[in-house]
Amino acid sequence: MSIERELNSILQEYTEKVDELTDDTMKKASRDAVNELKTTSAKMSGAYARDWAVKTEKGFGKSKIYIVHNKKHYRLTHLLENGHIVRNQFGTFGRVSGDGHIKDAEQNAINEVISTLEAQL
Repeated sequence: MSIERELNSILQEYTEKVDELTDDTMKKASRDAVNELKTTSAKMSGAYARDWAVKTEKGFGKSKIYIVHNKKHYRLTHLLENGHIVRNQFGTFGRVSGDGHIKDAEQNAINEVISTLEAQL
């Protein structure tokens, strides 16, 4: 066997290992983000917090894309994250500030992925 073929097989094995590790890490981080959002989301009736989920889509090549989203109350995510104006019948009543719960969960997931991949590779 030539050196080229041996190096190619070693690089192929390493690439597959990195792809598998990255996929497992992204899957775990997205599930952790969903669990965090379920606990930190606003709970007036509880429906908004319960509806967080992970959607998997096909990425480039063998990779997968994990999307954390709110299934039924997706319109509320922007309002609760960034704040909104409260209006009544006489005009503007005031402003509600956002709580940033999505940004916090996103940053925690990013940190988890980076630290896991740095430790494993």
